[in-house]
Amino acid sequence: MIYLKNSHIIYIVQQITDKSISKRNNEKCLSPAGLNKSTGIISLIQNSEYKVTVLSPSFVNNRTGKIYKNFHEKYHGYDLYHSLIWDIPLINILTCILWISNEVFKKRKEYNKILFYNYRPETAIPAFFAKIFLKKKIYLEYEDGYFALDIFKPLKWTIALIEMIGDRLISGAILVTEKLESRVATKNIQIIPGIIDQELFDYFNELPPKSDPTKVIMFAGGLDEIRGINIFLEIAEKIINKIDSNYEFRITGKGSLEPVVHDYVKKYPDKIFYYGFVSRDHLLKLYEHVDAFVSLQKPEYEFSTASSPSKVFEFISTGKICIGLIDLKINTENYIYAEDFNSLEKLLIDIINGSIRKSPLIYQSDLHICIFNSISSIS
Repeated sequence: MIYLKNSHIIYIVQQITDKSISKRNNEKCLSPAGLNKSTGIISLIQNSEYKVTVLSPSFVNNRTGKIYKNFHEKYHGYDLYHSLIWDIPLINILTCILWISNEVFKKRKEYNKILFYNYRPETAIPAFFAKIFLKKKIYLEYEDGYFALDIFKPLKWTIALIEMIGDRLISGAILVTEKLESRVATKNIQIIPGIIDQELFDYFNELPPKSDPTKVIMFAGGLDEIRGINIFLEIAEKIINKIDSNYEFRITGKGSLEPVVHDYVKKYPDKIFYYGFVSRDHLLKLYEHVDAFVSLQKPEYEFSTASSPSKVFEFISTGKICIGLIDLKINTENYIYAEDFNSLEKLLIDIINGSIRKSPLIYQSDLHICIFNSISSIS
C-alpha cells in the first residue's frame, strides 16, 4: 500500500486546460481521458486532506519558434503551474525540464514528496533532480509504457534509459495494470486502472431519462487498429445487413484509419455517422443520446500490457453501458466484457433490441472502494 502521509505533494503531469489551449493552441496535445485520470488522482489526494500543487509541461509541438511564458491558474481547487516552453523540436522538451526543475527547487520548502507521470523526460528528470539533490521521495504514475509503442527510436531509447535510472530512485509506484509490476523494482505499489469522472457522473445523474427511441451505439477515441475502430465498422456492417430498425452507430475521434471511417459513412449514410474530433462540450451532448459505448482496444497488442483503456472509465461515469474486449475485472454492471467478436455482435444486437438496458448509476464513493482503492496515503 502506498501512503501519502502529512504531505504537500508536487504532481508533475501534463494538464492541458481550456486556458492552456487558448494561450498556446496546443489542443492536439490534449488527451481527454488522460486529463480525467490525472484530475481524478488529484481529487483523491485532495479528498484525503492533503495539499497538491501541479507542475504541467503544457506541451506545445507546433514548430512555431514562439516562446510561451509560464503562467498559473486555479484549477479544480488546486494550484496549476504551466511551464515556460520554446516551441522548437527538442528545445521544447529541454525548456520544460529546466523550468520544472527550477520550480521544484524554488518550492523545495513547501513539499516533501513528488508524484510524476510516466518516464517522459519533461516529467521524470525534474523528479530525479529532486530526489538526488533535494533528497525528496519521488513516486511514479506509470501507464502507456513507451517500450510498447512504435515511436521515434531515439526518443524510445532515451525513455528506456530514463526508466532504467528511475527504477532505482522511486519510493513507490501507481500502476495502471498489474502487468507493469515486473517493470518496477519497488514493492510499494498501488494498482489504479482508471478514475471515475465525478463531474461527468454528476452531470448525467441530473439529466432526465432519454426520450429519443433511436438506439445509439458509440465509438469515441483513437481511430486506429489498436483501439479497434476497424472491428467496430465491420461489426456495424454485419448488424446493418441483419437488422433494419431504429438505431445508429456514431463515431468521434481522429487517427490513421479516418479514411476508412469516411468510406463506411458513404456506404451507410443512414446508419453510420462520423463527427470528427469534437470539443468536450460537444462530446457531452453526443453522450446524452448514447445507449451503449464500445471500447475495442485489442488485448493481444503489446500496448495493452502497459495500459488500461482509460476511455472505459469516462464511459461508465455516464452511468451507461460500455462493452469491451478486455476483461478489466471492475466491480460495476455498467461494463460488459465481450469474450470475442461474436459475443460483441450479439451484445450490440441485444442493446438495439432493448433486451439490455443501462444499469442504475453507481455512487462515486462506492467505485473508489470497490475498484480503485484510495491513494490517501503514499509512505
